[in-house]
Amino acid sequence: MKIALCSDWYPRIGGVTSHMVCLAKELQKLGHEVTIITKNSYGGATYEIPLNVKEVNVSFLPDNVLIPPNLMKLRRILKEEKFDVVHGHHAFVPTSLLSISLAKRLNVPTVLTNHTISFGYSSCVWTPISYSFLFPYRRYMSKADKIIAVSNAAADFIKRFVDERKVLVVPNPVDDTFFRDGFCKKTLNEKEDPTILYVGRLSHRKGLHVLMLAMKHVVEKVPDARLLIVGKGCTGRFVELLARALGLEKNVKLLDLTYPQQLLWLYKMSDVFVLPSIYGESFGIVLLEAMASGVPVVATDVGGVSEVITDNHTGLLVKRGNSKELANAILKVLNSPNLSQKLVRKARKEVMRYRSHIIAKKIESIYEELMLS
Repeated sequence: MKIALCSDWYPRIGGVTSHMVCLAKELQKLGHEVTIITKNSYGGATYEIPLNVKEVNVSFLPDNVLIPPNLMKLRRILKEEKFDVVHGHHAFVPTSLLSISLAKRLNVPTVLTNHTISFGYSSCVWTPISYSFLFPYRRYMSKADKIIAVSNAAADFIKRFVDERKVLVVPNPVDDTFFRDGFCKKTLNEKEDPTILYVGRLSHRKGLHVLMLAMKHVVEKVPDARLLIVGKGCTGRFVELLARALGLEKNVKLLDLTYPQQLLWLYKMSDVFVLPSIYGESFGIVLLEAMASGVPVVATDVGGVSEVITDNHTGLLVKRGNSKELANAILKVLNSPNLSQKLVRKARKEVMRYRSHIIAKKIESIYEELMLS
């Protein structure tokens, strides 16, 4: 099959890009020809696998996920390439939705994956407002033949906007071989300080302010503990200022990564991975990466996180926004090697369900079903 994976988020570092790269890699292994369609193919991580990327940017406009692509370029690519399936990633960005709309005019089967529950998820007041305000999005989403949600939480959210009969759940994939067996230049024995790791977008919904407050409590008990924050986003400067205000300059470091190998090294050298989201967490693909890498996980119980993490079994779950409870969970892992080892052992067994080749086969079967219908 000739398959187009379309999104404005590629190649930005984050869950959507990780999902797309993992899926593209496995689909290529299955013998399919995969093309990624995005506005710009630069400015993100550098992946060490060959990917065919087509750009549909408007050259004189800034690079922003909400700015529409060049429709003439997009229409020409879809028409000339004669794809068997067009698969949009993220339900609220223009390139994925417009790709699906144009593909339908060409009678090409279409799939849309919803990666988010960004707004209105826990607020019944928001629901009627969102139905009115987001009518254009609903119109474009409804053109997809099938809608994949990465979790039950993401499915419940997207069903508010589309025919629920189109929606099915297929979780995020993880390249467990890379994160489990990947080579690292440094080993765990070469680090000295207890290390806490966060990987993700630097935004309010990710709860970094809560993590910083929790870190204040952690440092009171473990003065040499360090927090490594990996990612980009609008709250990066705020995090730096908050670290200074809390007297954590020596304990908190913000990092910007270019290669997945660097991320692998950070997972391997860390003592605990933390996902402190306060809302809008549909799944958290970084949870799978941490679990596969062998680092114990502490996360807040929001959105689809509890579908991945079972409390006190494959990780520790805490209430969102509670910095003291988050700090206690981090300290519990740092101070209990037996608990840490148990969580790692159970998590590595659980993560096998999300292996990339298993998820790719499920998505391949959806493509095949659409082509036969």
